[in-house]
Amino acid sequence: KVYPQSLRAQCAKLERLHIALGLLSVTSELIVVLWAAVAVNQLTERAYDPALSVWDLIHRDCDLAWSAVNSHYILGIIGFT
Repeated sequence: KVYPQSLRAQCAKLERLHIALGLLSVTSELIVVLWAAVAVNQLTERAYDPALSVWDLIHRDCDLAWSAVNSHYILGIIGFT
């Protein structure tokens, strides 16, 4: 079956979009690895005041790094689905 040119053009655009979305998803997952390494290094290299739990420590002192890890992880997973 021969498909019309308009349908072929639309499929080509969707294919390019799929490639771009895949690259953005992989990049987001690589950023997750980077930010997780930074956050773990912050936890192991600095001295912190005692906290009641690990969650309190992360929330109090490392919230930005863990927020970046969580948001990029979710964006990467959404891009893969």
